[in-house]
Amino acid sequence: MDLWNAFRHAEKRAAPRFVANFDVLYGAGQELTLGTALEISELGIAFCSSKSYPLGSKLSVRCFLDESRFMEAECVVTRVEDGKIAAEFRRLSRSDYNELLAFLEHATHCGKPVVAEHLSYLRRSDERMTAC
Repeated sequence: MDLWNAFRHAEKRAAPRFVANFDVLYGAGQELTLGTALEISELGIAFCSSKSYPLGSKLSVRCFLDESRFMEAECVVTRVEDGKIAAEFRRLSRSDYNELLAFLEHATHCGKPVVAEHLSYLRRSDERMTAC
């Protein structure tokens, strides 16, 4: 595979990821832990975590997107790395999904710093993840 095709393959995503910075409550069962979102898309989220969970673990995640937007989802852990967790949304109500889309749309078009640019969690983790 040549370099160009390797790059195109690596950049194929079902949904763009955006840099994020808001509070997240997460956990398995009743106990929830406070973390900070690092990236979000309409399909999943990456956040700083003081706890580690095995790949495939089911988590409840509550996102405080901004002063007026809150969403809750059931997620599955897809990546764990040095105090960071990436999780895929699995159960998201229609109203929570609409809140997420409205947040992404608003933040993208008004230049709000909460979601500033497309970045890949896999390629750029070293630059942003040191704050965890």
